[in-house]
Amino acid sequence: MNVADELRPTVPETDDPRVASEILNYVLDRTLRLTEDVQCYAEQRFDQAPTSGTHVSELNAEISGLVLEWVRRWPS
Repeated sequence: MNVADELRPTVPETDDPRVASEILNYVLDRTLRLTEDVQCYAEQRFDQAPTSGTHVSELNAEISGLVLEWVRRWPS
């Protein structure tokens, strides 16, 4: 199973497919915006705080990994 397949989980029988897809896409979109905004903020200050900037990059990697795992556990 590749990542693309994993990001298209089966819709639970009790859910409207359109709404379930909207929910998943909303979470993925908001998470991506959050990580991009936080990374951009840290990068703008990297020269003055490189250790903290690196720590932010590690946080973004953790968030991304957690979201992927969360999608993999999508109820079906």
